[in-house]
Amino acid sequence: MKIKTFFQSCGAIIDNFYIKKVGATPIPGSENKLLLLCVHPYQGAESVKLSDDIEIMRDEAVAEFHFNNGRILEIARTAATNRPIEWLLLKILKEELALLAKACREGAISEEIRGFYGVNVLSGGAKRLGFTLVPLADNWQNRLIGFWESSLRRLYYSNQNHVKTGSKKSWYHNKPCEAWLSRASLLMNY
Repeated sequence: MKIKTFFQSCGAIIDNFYIKKVGATPIPGSENKLLLLCVHPYQGAESVKLSDDIEIMRDEAVAEFHFNNGRILEIARTAATNRPIEWLLLKILKEELALLAKACREGAISEEIRGFYGVNVLSGGAKRLGFTLVPLADNWQNRLIGFWESSLRRLYYSNQNHVKTGSKKSWYHNKPCEAWLSRASLLMNY
């Protein structure tokens, strides 16, 4: 268990560096501070068409989601539940998305932002929250992202659910997706 704690500490250093580098900030009004946002122009090779027919074009303003992994550890350590941590995170994510919708309605999030997305291998939860999943191209950069995301999952999630994270399949074969949610869909559903 001490090795896992060591790698969590290393992961936290990398994570904090990256979050500061991209300028990710919590959703306005969030007490949980689980989801962080980073606003930037969309740099995908092609436009993305979402399930609600919204099309996000290259160079349009988008907000990218990042998980606050340090916060996930705190939640996991203090959670009073026998269920895997993912269930509690899903509940908190719904609350975070409701706060994000409120911030959009109140003008705290620029109206120029037409879409929100995150790169994630935990796509099952994203689908439950109404996200459109867009698989990333199969190349070495995206395989590296998949490896990084799977590593984070093994370090930070499923503290009680070893079946999901203990197999070789989850370590090497989880393919990352962009999980997209349009502003219109966010406002309609949350």
